[in-house]
Amino acid sequence: MQPSRPSNAGRGRGDAEASARPPRYILKQLLGSGTFGKCYVATDTSTNELVAIKKRPKWGGGVSREQVMLELVKGLPHCVQMKGVVYTHSPRQILTQHIVMQYVPPTLGQLIRRHRAERRPLPADLTRSIARQLVAALHALHQQNIAHRDMKPENILFDPKTRDIFICDLGCAKSLSDSPHHMPYICSRPYRAPELLFGSMSYNESVDVWSTGCILAEMLLLSPLFVGRKPPQPQHDNKDNKDNQDTKERDDGRHKLKRNRMEGPQAGDDEPYQILRICQVLGTPTRAETEELTASAGELIKSLELPAVFASERLAATDLRRVLAPLVPPGEEGLLDLIHRCVKWSPSARLTAAEMTQHSYVNGG
Repeated sequence: MQPSRPSNAGRGRGDAEASARPPRYILKQLLGSGTFGKCYVATDTSTNELVAIKKRPKWGGGVSREQVMLELVKGLPHCVQMKGVVYTHSPRQILTQHIVMQYVPPTLGQLIRRHRAERRPLPADLTRSIARQLVAALHALHQQNIAHRDMKPENILFDPKTRDIFICDLGCAKSLSDSPHHMPYICSRPYRAPELLFGSMSYNESVDVWSTGCILAEMLLLSPLFVGRKPPQPQHDNKDNKDNQDTKERDDGRHKLKRNRMEGPQAGDDEPYQILRICQVLGTPTRAETEELTASAGELIKSLELPAVFASERLAATDLRRVLAPLVPPGEEGLLDLIHRCVKWSPSARLTAAEMTQHSYVNGG
């Protein structure tokens, strides 16, 4: 089945509201927004069912990568399914793409936050069920040579009635076999693999395995495993400094907005602190690990001579399994081993998605 291409349907509509949405759908509520568009829950008036609609401006005449990815995942287990694509024109004749998908109410992120607020862990059977489905979905994606590249709890839908999960938001997904080089500034920072933090441009699907390991750990911790932030800078009351800072913030804000529109997620000042946080948990990477992580990074990263830097400033590893062990119910120790084998400095040392499906925690009783 060929992805549908933009057409002139809807051109010339005078009614602003009608042209802002596909005529068959009634937008009900904004679910979220980001660099790549806005997502709404809507009613399909032809069936009276709820659907999710991702809405974004459409530039150029080609089919968007997200639409192509959604076509490829049709029928795959635990991946959100696309129902169709509709194009409309605004009164100013701006072409807008509406990707219509199945609607599943909350996310895994919302579930984790609720349990954190109530100070109660996720039930062991639910954690295992989610882990099994997540691994199955990841394996199915990787079998299609698709790397999701933005795995995080907010991109995992959770149906509380059936306990089914669905991976969603394929806006960053890509077939990595299409090109030898890829943008490193993808994936939300707490779930971003080390090779991406180091600027690697020839990574593989193991970036998703790292992210999945972080998600599994978060289901135990009820908070992200790795969060590195730049320490706040001291503030001064000097008026001139404040005026200069206000001007700088406005300029930085304009620059950041323009940059995000053009390029999507970017590296920033928090990156070194994210790497430091990983070092505090996993220990400093060895020379061999650092060379593997930076092999295809830019010249700036290579000029830092990180293998020598890490060799001179060694940080001992925290025993991740020992830290997480008190949070694991009896009989669920396999989850610790699965996390440990996913969250590795070296991409080649991590389990593959296929190997994850064979892990005792996933395929055991």
